[in-house]
Formats: sequence, structure tokens, C-alpha cells
Amino acid sequence: MGITIISDRHAGIKHAVRGFPDEWGWTWRWCIRHFLANFQHKFGKKKDIRDQLWSAAVAHQPKKYEQKMKTIRQIHRAGAVWAEGQDLHM
Repeated sequence: MGITIISDRHAGIKHAVRGFPDEWGWTWRWCIRHFLANFQHKFGKKKDIRDQLWSAAVAHQPKKYEQKMKTIRQIHRAGAVWAEGQDLHM
């Protein structure tokens, strides 16, 4: 059993969870809604890319994730570089 913290990476939450004991087996993950909101804040509202990012985020197979990311790289290189460069863990 473990705990997963899902958030928008708010500094207050990050500070609070740093005190969690390692034996709790906790992990930190992005909320995909916040991830996409941050993408749109940086690059503007691009529905086609947003939809592709959503599909990549919920892909259950690495092959499907890579297919979606390949499409994103083709239609918005800077957006793909940004998305792939995000620290998805705390």
C-alpha cells in the first residue's frame, strides 16, 4: 500500500509532503488537468495538441504513448519538448 499525491505542484503542498516518512511508500504525480492548463498558459489554447497530450497521458501502453508523442512532435515541436522536459515526479 502507498499514497499518491496528485497536485498542480503548489509549493505549499510540496513543502508539506517532504515530511512524509519514506516507509509510507508515497509518490508525487502531476494532475493532468493542471499539466494541460500549464501547457495552454505557455503555448496558448491549441485544442488539437491538448487532445493529443491528454491521449498520451492516459495511454496504458508505452507504444501508444510514443505514437501520441510522435504526433505532438510533428505538429508542435516546442510543445513536445516542453511536455517531455517536465519533471513528472516531485
